[in-house]
Amino acid sequence: MDKEHTKGGRHIHTIYLDVLIVTDLYMNFLLLRLTARFTHTPLSTGRALTAAAAGCVTCLTVLRPPPGWTMLPLQIAGAVLLCAAAFGVRPLRRLAVQVVWLFGMSMLLAGALLAMAAAGLTRVVYAGGRWYPDLSLMQLIGGTIAAYLALQLWDRIRQRGHAEDVPTQIVIQKDGRTVLLDGICDTGNVLTDLFTGLPVVICPREALAEMLPDEMPAKGFRPLPFETVSGSGMLWAFRPDQIAVVQNGHTRRIDALVGVTDRPGRAAVFHPRLLR
Repeated sequence: MDKEHTKGGRHIHTIYLDVLIVTDLYMNFLLLRLTARFTHTPLSTGRALTAAAAGCVTCLTVLRPPPGWTMLPLQIAGAVLLCAAAFGVRPLRRLAVQVVWLFGMSMLLAGALLAMAAAGLTRVVYAGGRWYPDLSLMQLIGGTIAAYLALQLWDRIRQRGHAEDVPTQIVIQKDGRTVLLDGICDTGNVLTDLFTGLPVVICPREALAEMLPDEMPAKGFRPLPFETVSGSGMLWAFRPDQIAVVQNGHTRRIDALVGVTDRPGRAAVFHPRLLR
C-alpha cells in the first residue's frame, strides 16, 4: 500500500491513493457485512458495495488530517453515514445498534492488524486518524477467509447455548386483544421486512381472526413478498402493539412483525435468532 523511505532522519511513508481507496472499499464492505450478520439485518451485495464506496470519502482525510480533537466526532459521523447508507435510518434504535456493532467490528479489525504487525506479518501505517494495513491481495483474501471461518465457528458455538428446543409460546397483542400461539422455531423462516429490517413471525389467519380486519388492504397492514422452495407469493404483515416469547414461565418481549398466512393451524413460526 505504501513505501517507506528516510529523509532528514525521518521516516516518510508514500501512500498511493488508488491502493488506499481500494483497501478502504474492501474494509468498509467487510465491516458492513459483519455488522449485517450480527444484527440480523438484510443487506444486498449491491447496497453494501454502494455504501462502502460512499464511505471511502472518509479515507481522504489522510491527504489533509483534521485537528486531533475532531477525530472522534468525524469517526462517529462517518459510522452513522455508513450504516445509514447501507441499512437505512429507521428505526433509529436499530441504526444506533448497527453503529455500535460497526465500531466494535472496526476495533476488532484494528486489533487484528496491530497483532499482525507485532508478529511481523505486515506493516500498519497510522495516518489521518486511521490505521492502514500494507497487505498484498493474497493476504487480504487469506485474512478474509480466516476471519469468516472463525466467525462461523463462534456463531455455531454461540447458538448451542440457546434454548431452541424448549417448548415456546408467542403472545401477540393488538388493539386491546391478545392471542396466545404455540411457537415453532424454524431456521427456514428468514423472512425480514425490507423497510424496518425486522424479522417476521408467520401466523395463521384463523388464529389471529379476532384482531384482523375483514378485508385487505387495511390501515397498519402492508404487503410483504416472500419466496419458498415451492414458489413465491405475498402475505400481509403488521406491527403488533406487543409481541413476546414465553419459555419456561419466563416472558421476554421481542421486536418483530407478524405475517399473516392462509395455512391452517394455531402455531407461529419464528427464526431462532429471536431467542438470542
